[in-house]
Amino acid sequence: MLDPQLDYEKEALLKENVALDKVLGLDDFIKSKDAFFAATGITEGGSFLEGVHFDRNGVETYSLAIRALTHSVRFIKGIHQLDSHLEFGKRKR
Repeated sequence: MLDPQLDYEKEALLKENVALDKVLGLDDFIKSKDAFFAATGITEGGSFLEGVHFDRNGVETYSLAIRALTHSVRFIKGIHQLDSHLEFGKRKR
């Protein structure tokens, strides 16, 4: 359902004959058969994706990538090593 926050937003929607009380479905948001969705967890205790974990060696992130066309769902654990000796892929001397 649309929820315009400002008067001019509501007026613009009504001018276009948009029903503000219509419950929107997936087909209202995605028109293509080849849609992608991606998300990365940020905060601890998330029920969907774990948050970012920091330790002395680096950072771990947890992400999800979905592609509608192939029906693929990927859960990704990213390991990001924080090495103070690296600068954009080159070792400092």
